[in-house]
Order: sequence, then C-alpha cells, then structure tokens
Amino acid sequence: MPPSVKRSLVAGFDLARRSWGGIGLFVLAWALVGTVVVLSIALTQPPAGLLEAPAAPAATVAPAEGAVPSEAAETLAATPASETAQEREQREWLGKAWPMLLLCVVILIVAGLLIQGGQIGYIIQRLRTGQVTWANIARHATSAFGALLGAAFLSMALVAGAVVVVVLAVAALSAVAPAAVGVVGVLVAVTLIPVGVWLSIRLALWPLAIVADQQGPVTGLKISWRMARGRWWTLAGIAAAMLAVSIGAALLLALLEGAGNLAGGAVALVIQVLTGLTGFVANVFISFATMGALARFYEDAKTAGT
Repeated sequence: MPPSVKRSLVAGFDLARRSWGGIGLFVLAWALVGTVVVLSIALTQPPAGLLEAPAAPAATVAPAEGAVPSEAAETLAATPASETAQEREQREWLGKAWPMLLLCVVILIVAGLLIQGGQIGYIIQRLRTGQVTWANIARHATSAFGALLGAAFLSMALVAGAVVVVVLAVAALSAVAPAAVGVVGVLVAVTLIPVGVWLSIRLALWPLAIVADQQGPVTGLKISWRMARGRWWTLAGIAAAMLAVSIGAALLLALLEGAGNLAGGAVALVIQVLTGLTGFVANVFISFATMGALARFYEDAKTAGT
C-alpha cells in the first residue's frame, strides 16, 4: 500500500498508545542522563549567582564644575569600568570548570544519539513484529551509534558550508555594491526559511534508514532523499499534523495554567505542577507518535518501491 497521511498518522498514534513501556524507558533514560549532568556540574561548585543577571557597576559622580579633580579621580576616569565581583567569580569558575562542562556536552551528545537509536529501534520492532525485547533495543542503539554520529557531523558540515557560502557571497556583494547588502540579506534570510523546511522534509527519514535497516550515514541520506521524491507533500502533511497537535496541546495546557494562576494560592501551585508533568508526558507521547508515523511511511514506501 502506498504511504498516505491518514494511514501514517493513525499508525503513529496507535503505536504510541501501545508503547507506554518504551515511553517510560525513554523518560527514565533522559532522567538518568540529566541527573548525571546536574551532579557533574554541581561538583564544580558553581557560584550562587550563576543564573542571575550581572549587577550593574557602581555609578561614578562627576566633579562639580570648576573643581579640580584629584589624582585618584583622574585615574578612575581614565580606566574602563572594572568587572564586578559577580562577573569575576563567574569567570574564575568557568576557567576551572570548563573541562567538566565539555564532558557534560559530550555526555549529552552520546546519550542523545544512543537514546535516539534505541527509540527508533523500539518503534521499528513494535511496528514490524509487535514484540519488543530490551536486547533488541540495546542492539539498535549501539549498532547505529556510529552512523548516527556520522549523520550528525555531516548535517553540521552541510549547514556550516551553506553559512560560509552565504557569508562569502554577502561579503563580496558588500565590496561591489554596499547599498544593496541590506536588501540582499533580507532576501537571503527569507529564502533560507522555505529551503530549510524543504530540506528537513526530504531528510526526515534519514535516522530511520540508518537504524531500521542498519545503513551508513551517506546511504541513509540517499534513501531518505529517494523515498521523499514524489511524496514530499505527504511527508509535509504528516509533519504539519503533528505540529498542530503539539501546538494544540501546549495551548490547552497554557490555558489551564492561566486559570490556575487566576485562582492563586495552593491551587495555582498544584495546577502548575500538574500541567508541567502533563506537558512533559504529552511531548514524549507526541514524539513517539511522530516517529511511529514516519516509520509507517518508511515501511510503506519500501513496499511501494522507492
């Protein structure tokens, strides 16, 4: 059967509905990663005011008209405003903590790719066989890690290359026609948005091809590109429907939280906690439904011929 928006969406939400075990494992994995990162940062003893805005430097009083400034005042006026104690404390902490912060970034990247591979492996196994084992989840997560990492680097290289081309083009134009740089910059920005959307749809099946069929990053990219040919609007319809569901859920929770804030007191606190937890679970559920819909599209496109 050829892929369709309705068939993919129905399959995606049905799969998410039957995947509460996988959703729980997904949440637990990210909770463990978050705990490790938070504890690692805590070991560096960050300053208490790290997340606060820097305090404004103390204002200096200008000497009265006709008064002779003292030598200390002249020296102070001739030097730039010194950093505050808070800024100095943060700078010193960053100088000591950057290796641990870098390690935390690496942990987040590695864990993110492993969890992504495990999530896709879970969904594919649930879709293909209806049965999922933890061994298969671990196998998909570990076997696809290198290819997913390669795909991430390739994506960053493509984005960086596009940015370099645009910057060089704008720089060359500024040397020839400086007055047109502003207009061209706006046109480039407006053009990049639809191009980015078009590319994201064409490459939406890239991770699926890597994990589901154990393809390399380049081969996975080619498969996604080929499967989306002639089916771009179908994939875009799936993405738009899932985006609408996500926005609708967020608006509903925001209305509930707003009603709680109007009530005030303990009621507001309880509603804020409940809406926060509900929003988190809803986001995870929608992510599973989205991946399930894309997996259904991927399997149907394979059987229909790419």
